[in-house]
Amino acid sequence: MKTVFLVLNWIFGILFFILFLLNLFSKHYLSSIFVLIITVVLIPPLRQWTSDVISLPLPIWLRSLLIPGLFILSIFLIFKDMGNKYSIYKNSEIEKQLMKIYENRMAQWPVPYESRYINTQYGKVFVIISSPEDALPILLLHASAMASWSWLYNIKGLNKYYRTYAIDTIGDSGRSVLDDIVKYPNEGKSLAELYTELMDTLGIQEACFIGASQGGFISTNMALYAPERVEKLILCGPMGYTGTNISVLRILLTTMFPVKPIQKSTTRWAFGNDPEVNNQPFTLT
Repeated sequence: MKTVFLVLNWIFGILFFILFLLNLFSKHYLSSIFVLIITVVLIPPLRQWTSDVISLPLPIWLRSLLIPGLFILSIFLIFKDMGNKYSIYKNSEIEKQLMKIYENRMAQWPVPYESRYINTQYGKVFVIISSPEDALPILLLHASAMASWSWLYNIKGLNKYYRTYAIDTIGDSGRSVLDDIVKYPNEGKSLAELYTELMDTLGIQEACFIGASQGGFISTNMALYAPERVEKLILCGPMGYTGTNISVLRILLTTMFPVKPIQKSTTRWAFGNDPEVNNQPFTLT
């Protein structure tokens, strides 16, 4: 049994060391620190070496500076990893790249549309509106870390029968603008209040909701806290239901090990096998 644990320690230690390198090269310094600590704990020689170093008879002045020094270094890396505290984006270059992707995708939007910003207590919410004004309304709520352009492949079919309102989740990587990164709707009731406010501004009394992943979570809370505003509810892989833990683990694996085979597998798992979707180049050109 001892041999089995030793082998497992080496296997997972090597995996975490690879993960450490990936995080380090990606400049995710905070994650690198945590993963490195786990790596040291798992690999027997490193664990022993660390134990020997800690047990060395260091001068009192050095021991007095060591722990505060490491603490200050950790705090520095934490704040460095947080990026711009006034924006959800780590830096302006990342924001520009995402907005460029947004523009490129909207250039492929297959039907005429209008867009508008709606002022709320949290900031400006961006909405893409398309189809005739007299059609039945549907609110489209996208998945986390996506944006409303992700409805590109569904919008033409929906607009045959409905007037669509694709809403960029405020605080996510779309065109909505969050005023304060520490103040946002983060629970069911406040989400329902925000989307009720949006519907009032758009002149919508009752609508169908289509929510993907996190959008499904938001849609469900609308049904719970403002049922009179929800005509029908269509949930596409909503978070918070059975299977959420597996979904989180799979997304976490893709984030921790950003290699092409894992990324492609996760993309197909999330979006299906339709080549029209999977063969799209997610580039800036």
